[in-house]
Amino acid sequence: MGIQAQDWTIEDVAARVVQTAQGLTAQVRWTTKAPTKGKVEYGDAASLGQVAEEDPSSLRGSTNARDSGRGFANNHRADIRWPAYKPFHFRIRATDAASKEVVGEPGVVPTPTMPAGGAASAGRIPLKVDRGAWKVDAPPVVAGVPFPRGVLFLANAAYVVADNEPIPCQTEAVSRYDDGSICWLRVAFQAPQVGKGVALDYGARIAQAGTPEHAAVKVEGKAFQVSSGLVSIAARADGTGTLKLGQATVPLPRGVLVDKDGTSFPATPEAVTLEEHGAVRTVIRVDGHHRSADGKAHFAYVMRLYAFAGKDYVRCDYTFANDMTAQEMTAFRQLNLRFAGLTAPLVVNGDLKLTDGQRVLQREDNEWVLEPGERKGERLTGEAECGGVRVMLRQCWQQYPKSFAAERDGLVVGLCPALPTGFYAGRKDEDKLYYYLRDGNYTFRQGFSKTHELWLAPASSPHVSTLVADPPVVSCPPDYVEKTGVLRGLAVAARDQFPGYDEALKAAAEGAPAARLAKREFGMMNFGDWYGERVWNWGNLEYDAAHGMLTQFARTGEAVFFHRATEAARHQGDVDTRHYASDDRRIGQQWTHCMGHTAGYYDNTYKDMKVYAGTGWSDNRGHIWAQGLFEHFLWGGDRRSWETAALIADWAAGPQTTNFNFGLAREPGWMLVLVMGAYDATRDPYYLNAAKLMVRKALEKSAATGDRGFYAHELQTGHCNCEKKHSGEAGFMLGVQMTGMKMYYDATADPQAAKAIARIAKFIVESMWEPEVMGFHYTSCPKTGAGPSSAFIMMEGLAFGAQQMNDPQMNQILRQALAASWQTLGGLGKASAYSICSSAQALHEFAKLPGGSLAAYLAEVHAELRSPSRRFLPTLIPNPDFEVDALGWTPRGGVMERTTEVKHSGAASLAWRGKLERQNEYFNTRYDTGGDATELVWLKPGEKYRLTCWLRVDKLTPGAPAPSVRIAHRDATGSRTSHATNAYDLARLGTWQKLSVDVPVPEWNTRNYIALNTNTREAVEGELYLDDVSLVPLAQVEATRREDSHRAAKDAYVYLRADVKDAKLSGASLVSGNPPPQREFLRGQGSATWTVNAPVAGKFAFWARASGIGKLANVMLDGKPVGELKGSTDKWEWLQVSAVELKAGAHEVTL
Repeated sequence: MGIQAQDWTIEDVAARVVQTAQGLTAQVRWTTKAPTKGKVEYGDAASLGQVAEEDPSSLRGSTNARDSGRGFANNHRADIRWPAYKPFHFRIRATDAASKEVVGEPGVVPTPTMPAGGAASAGRIPLKVDRGAWKVDAPPVVAGVPFPRGVLFLANAAYVVADNEPIPCQTEAVSRYDDGSICWLRVAFQAPQVGKGVALDYGARIAQAGTPEHAAVKVEGKAFQVSSGLVSIAARADGTGTLKLGQATVPLPRGVLVDKDGTSFPATPEAVTLEEHGAVRTVIRVDGHHRSADGKAHFAYVMRLYAFAGKDYVRCDYTFANDMTAQEMTAFRQLNLRFAGLTAPLVVNGDLKLTDGQRVLQREDNEWVLEPGERKGERLTGEAECGGVRVMLRQCWQQYPKSFAAERDGLVVGLCPALPTGFYAGRKDEDKLYYYLRDGNYTFRQGFSKTHELWLAPASSPHVSTLVADPPVVSCPPDYVEKTGVLRGLAVAARDQFPGYDEALKAAAEGAPAARLAKREFGMMNFGDWYGERVWNWGNLEYDAAHGMLTQFARTGEAVFFHRATEAARHQGDVDTRHYASDDRRIGQQWTHCMGHTAGYYDNTYKDMKVYAGTGWSDNRGHIWAQGLFEHFLWGGDRRSWETAALIADWAAGPQTTNFNFGLAREPGWMLVLVMGAYDATRDPYYLNAAKLMVRKALEKSAATGDRGFYAHELQTGHCNCEKKHSGEAGFMLGVQMTGMKMYYDATADPQAAKAIARIAKFIVESMWEPEVMGFHYTSCPKTGAGPSSAFIMMEGLAFGAQQMNDPQMNQILRQALAASWQTLGGLGKASAYSICSSAQALHEFAKLPGGSLAAYLAEVHAELRSPSRRFLPTLIPNPDFEVDALGWTPRGGVMERTTEVKHSGAASLAWRGKLERQNEYFNTRYDTGGDATELVWLKPGEKYRLTCWLRVDKLTPGAPAPSVRIAHRDATGSRTSHATNAYDLARLGTWQKLSVDVPVPEWNTRNYIALNTNTREAVEGELYLDDVSLVPLAQVEATRREDSHRAAKDAYVYLRADVKDAKLSGASLVSGNPPPQREFLRGQGSATWTVNAPVAGKFAFWARASGIGKLANVMLDGKPVGELKGSTDKWEWLQVSAVELKAGAHEVTL
């Protein structure tokens, strides 16, 4: 069957000649509406004469389209080495699958030009050096420095000064604007003496021109030599060699992998690259494979060696990678760095002396053992001294297993040391910590990689042991960074409007190591990530934690953010990214949150985790990030981060734009963020063209479904559980799409993108805003939960949309939403990254809205959020008896609903029916909402309470544990402790039973929730009812029993709620109040009357939520006066009028 030809042309042509690391390069980019493959005809005259095929990586085809388009693409590029400063003439030819050919119009790129001296202007940029924990003199550092467009053209037209005196430095242009000027510059230098002012001067080329290279370097095939004063490196083609460090000589470390059968595979070089060479440092990269004596390969490797001017130490980064794609999982026994011939006595950790045949093994994050021997300890620092040389492995115990061994032929550093038999199998938390170690081998999925950082130095060199600690970090002034525009808006100039923002994020970053320690989030595959997504998954740094941290680093210059980002970026770049794959369409994908990060260690039935346990999921376009990896390199971090970021971005911009389509808004959202982040970092039009293709499809699908700026569709179960599904989208997904489109708008000023963002913002506010809780519903289904936790991820788009609409009411809503969400800042893991992935840009856009500073308004809103008047009842349990609804309670699965068929007292109870798996709770009160009126945030630390409730179980899976009720105590890091009631007596199914526990509230407590426990993670099916939940200060329990006017029948409380909107009014008016809070209330002369039904006879108290001073109203019951409503403040409060005796049945209450 033939392929039908389509109408298409060559579009979005962008061509430039730019200086790259490979030399002068002509870059040609274009798109085609239909998938095609193309080539570029080019030359230095209009006659052309030469041909370059397009980059084949774009032609891999998509894994997400029905027609993968393999062999063709919609987004295209060709890079052509251009040897001279001459005009570049070109023409594009493209052919589709139906063999239709289109020839583009001829184009020409003029000869590149630049200002005299390599800079259009001169200036000085102050640099701040945070020396970290290093104590070595003049430590080597790398700074990332952004520039505005059109300022700096030559990298060596910038140099570092200390107290106004030039010091040696080397510079590298990382990316350039379309005019050839430098966008990002990397600057390497050695930090001067503490107290000296450091700055980067630019504009005078001469100052750096004469600076000699610090080392002589010779590369001959697979061998190389580096000679730099105190350090020399001589590496042979077989991978062996020597290092001279000061007066000490040490063998060049060589990786040796041992497979499951015991065969050795020494690291064997295949290519040597001189990556950096200048006045300050030299970096040599060695690529190869671990090969056996018969030439078979087992895992690729990359070794980078760093030498520094005037220093007697070197850095060694060793990366191993599973490129064995014939099978999904590959195992080996061990992988060590061997220092053959270094046989002197070995001392580890400063005082642990090893004799021949001994090793010390870090086998847990909190335990090392000497083998053979009986000594044990807690954590190895990663330092070993042998033969006058100190070998240091950074973050040693954090990335266990690790070892140091004194073997007959020399020192052995175990990156993946031989494992003790059976030590890890069947352990508690095996699927969290030991999954890749459990059978005594190391098992990794294809595409996995891991990098370790080592330092080698003479043992006598001062302070070199500190090189394993946090390194120095160099930052630029935040106001300067913001003015360059390279990171878009950062709200630096508006910082005073947002008190506590920087402080909350810094506290979270500084608290992360302690939180990680408490949760034991360590191990070679785990360090840098967070655990607990869907209970059993590693989070794989969802929402780009590295980007969030580095954005705050840019905003503040605080080194702690760079350190946290480095930990995240190294994990994400190595473990979570597919560097190799049997299907080349998958190279560059990232694993979404899975068990063991990559999945594949268990089958899909394990703990019913399905794809997250066995198959894994790496082509989910709503769970992939590269911004943080790009930025890590830009700010002075690892080149490997940049390479991995490009691998990911090329997958997204190339094959994933072929026949691009999507279902949920987060797909074009995160893909736009990804490719626009790549464009912002590289300024390569290839990525901008990818964004154009995505935006066009998003606008096309919007136009076909109501033209609301996004693809409106029927909501899936979970996003809407109504019998008749609502249409729309999840709010946070729309937030991400708005951010991606805003990034695109910032680069293009496309008015269609601006209109789409404004329409999305309007839809969110109209369909999801919930005034009472000052937050948004989770989705456009009005029955989903509402709260302020998603405000930050949506705010950039909402604020920009509000600017477009110039709507005062919308501005006021956004002020409420942002103020209410303020207390969600900080925290760790997913919640943190979710809030800060675009929060700086959100604040920047918000600051442009009218209404004055947010600072004063925050105090007003926070007072409201903490006010007891926000509760729907004047009780500690927000909704204790379900007389009106089930508000504030959330199921973990199954069906939870208010029922009047079964109740303990009153008119209703909370019913749960259905099945659960992998859940320890049937349902719970809401928590971590950031301000929901139903969240338990008002318990007093140090106070004691009694929790009581009534539970009825009608059905339960035979053998399942008896349910109990638990109150969990939390702080910003999560749940830390809890108290549970007695368990339900399953011998008396179908009866109401009282459950109770006395609860001392911890001193650190800031939030709580109550849950009905399954007390198992196994599958359970049942039918249960909860009613009459109470939480009372223990000191008041006895007095309450004797005197409480709420007391009804059967040891329970009954509450009769009446809302103002249901009142029958005479004269008085129902008014919508000005926020905060935004709620309806009664005002004016007149009366309001309700009919309430008392389900039982008893003594009831009359309460009203009111605002005002003095007498506010008379209260009538069944036509008789029962008291007066008197207020004492103009703030909202719950006021008690009197206690009255009611008979069961209907009664009329009048104000």
